Amino acid sequence: MAQTFNNRWGYNMAEEKVSMKIVPKAHDSEPATLDGDALYPYGLRITLNSEALKALGLDRLPAVGSVMCIEADVKVIGARSNEETDGVENSVELQITDMVFCNPAEEDKKKDAAGVLYGA
Repeated sequence: MAQTFNNRWGYNMAEEKVSMKIVPKAHDSEPATLDGDALYPYGLRITLNSEALKALGLDRLPAVGSVMCIEADVKVIGARSNEETDGVENSVELQITDMVFCNPAEEDKKKDAAGVLYGA
């Protein structure tokens, strides 16, 4: 489990990025498998149209399979808790209001600076 902290809004949250990849659960003695589209939970994919790409300054399309970084502000537009037969399922609906593509070199500098300051 990731280390957590209380953010400026008073919520306990993960300190660093956490993989959102689904970990398959094997039932009985059968091996668990996932196909390519089911590696991540529903709702974690965003699509940016030409207008959004232009606003973000992306002048050409990235190669399929390349890894990029985004930073975004979101507004909570829904919060739900459903009691189900196998427990409680919580969900939050987020609307991205502002976002930017991260500069990987700047992200690396931040990590290096944190390592120097905090021994990370």
